[in-house]
Amino acid sequence: MPGITDHSGPDIAALRYRVVYEALARLSCNINKSEAVSELRDCIHSDLKYLFDSVAVRFLVTGSRQMNTFSIGANERTEKVFSREVESIRFSFEKQAAESLTPQLIDGNEAVENAIGVFVSEDFLQKVDAIWVFSFAIHGLSLVASVYSGPDHKFRNTDIAILKIVCESFLAKIYSLELVHEAVLVRTDLEEAVVKITRLVSEQELIIQQRTEQLQLRNDQLSEIGQFNAHNIREPLTRIFGLLELSKISSQDETTNDLLPLLYKSSTDLDEAVKNVITFIDEK
Repeated sequence: MPGITDHSGPDIAALRYRVVYEALARLSCNINKSEAVSELRDCIHSDLKYLFDSVAVRFLVTGSRQMNTFSIGANERTEKVFSREVESIRFSFEKQAAESLTPQLIDGNEAVENAIGVFVSEDFLQKVDAIWVFSFAIHGLSLVASVYSGPDHKFRNTDIAILKIVCESFLAKIYSLELVHEAVLVRTDLEEAVVKITRLVSEQELIIQQRTEQLQLRNDQLSEIGQFNAHNIREPLTRIFGLLELSKISSQDETTNDLLPLLYKSSTDLDEAVKNVITFIDEK
């Protein structure tokens, strides 16, 4: 039983944050190394699934000469999520998000069907009960990220920060690739383009550094909460289990006169320890 206490919720959450932190660092490195839109698309395809769960994610890029839309399924490639014809369509909620730069949540099966029902299969609609929509803009480019969530692959509020880091890095990289593409096409103003790319990369690295530091701080706080939890709760809980074991071999008089008062005291200590843990978490 103490072993179960050691692997409490905060410990699992801390492990998840470490896994996400490593996956985010790998994806950021792959984004930085991408030298073409196809490479950027491939690294998003391969690494995004390790950061958060979803039925599918659809990216709509406006203002790019090299990329329009592409989608990532939980276990599928783009063509099996949306047809090639649908990939060229901008849904009404995507247009609204691109114009307002305001997050949206399309919640409920009926709302989802009204938004995309005529463009996708019935099987896909059955997997989705919400669409989270986020929009970003930089230097004339805009990105609308639509995360399709369902009961079996649920996107959560806690995943939003991770998605924003990915989208900001992704859009910044598209912009730098657009600059390179433009320089190759017109073969003019190359030095100015290099300066812009360098500045953008520096801004991107700063954004990634700030966000990863925030994740690391959260990871450290969760580890501290786990240690505090184990230290304060384990001792009274162990006493309770020990007294319960003694009650199995004790007489009724011994249980009533000796063990019950000790059980009451240990339960009170455990209640106080839980309150202290809650207070500790609130302060964090």
